[in-house]
Amino acid sequence: MNLILLDPSEVDGHHARITDARRLTHLHEVHRANEGDRLTVGIQGGAMGKATLTELNKTQALFALEDINEPPPPALPVPRARPAGRCHRSGFRLSRSSRFRSRRGPLL
Repeated sequence: MNLILLDPSEVDGHHARITDARRLTHLHEVHRANEGDRLTVGIQGGAMGKATLTELNKTQALFALEDINEPPPPALPVPRARPAGRCHRSGFRLSRSSRFRSRRGPLL
């Protein structure tokens, strides 16, 4: 999911403003955003939804927020470190005979 994460301090009613240079560069280069684009946004620690980019220049990005009422998706389950390591090792540990599908013989 490509989501623009907004800090609650950047949100003012139905509008949001980003002024951080690094995040503006990300909008230009990664999202290739243009004025009028409808993008997925989320408020940190809150809901997510759609927003229209109303202004984008080198100093700020302004968004008109729409439908910011979707709850964030649930976190994906991640296996604990020890079982994950066992799964990884079992899939990649093969004996020499099974790798070459040959009978065990003298090594040259």
